[in-house]
Amino acid sequence: MNYNLKKIILLVFVIIFSILITIKFSISFFKNEIISIIKSEKFDRFIINVIDEKLEKMANEEISDQRKDFYNKNLNKIFEKLEIK
Repeated sequence: MNYNLKKIILLVFVIIFSILITIKFSISFFKNEIISIIKSEKFDRFIINVIDEKLEKMANEEISDQRKDFYNKNLNKIFEKLEIK
């Protein structure tokens, strides 16, 4: 009985250790994949296309005075930083 108990305990430790190693490498793999996707040119184009669509939608709809003031102030700050006039 004592031998079987040692065998079971050893087996449990090996299984837990194996699961931890698998999880660690899986997380590392997914992290690297996500980072490579974010750094890719396709992702940059996707983000630019989303921004372009949002800008076009905003340009085609009516904007309240409050939103106009908000956009005007913030865009002027950006233009000043970029020295665009």
